[in-house]
Amino acid sequence: MGVGSAALVGGTTATFGTGSFSDPQERQPGNSGWNTTAYPAVGAANKSAGVQFKASTVGYKDILLTWEERHSPAASKYTRLQYSADGTTFTDGPVIVMSNTNSDFVFYSADLSGIPALNNNASFAFQIVSEWESTATGAAAPLTSAL
Repeated sequence: MGVGSAALVGGTTATFGTGSFSDPQERQPGNSGWNTTAYPAVGAANKSAGVQFKASTVGYKDILLTWEERHSPAASKYTRLQYSADGTTFTDGPVIVMSNTNSDFVFYSADLSGIPALNNNASFAFQIVSEWESTATGAAAPLTSAL
């Protein structure tokens, strides 16, 4: 409920495709998913490209995010949730590891209830950005490409 925004960050581009099977609008015209592309090459601009959402949490606390995400077989299986209390400075949250890369939607959630600055906050924002395997897992070399 309320007002918010969705944006592409880091040079990504998007088109709309078929949405998730779990969307109540699935059986209605208009169900669609945001297909993003044009991510940086392997080893360049880690955690800089993806999607960003801004929404006020005024009147709410103990924030829990839920979403569905899908990756193509050619995409990195690692993304990072980042959150912001001021709408511009983002802090790394959990690494998201795609459990499959067969283009199926997968349900994810992130419990941000332990971050009091996000409660009752008109400037709350979060983004999901591609991440190299090297930083997602602590491995030595960037082994996978972006989304």
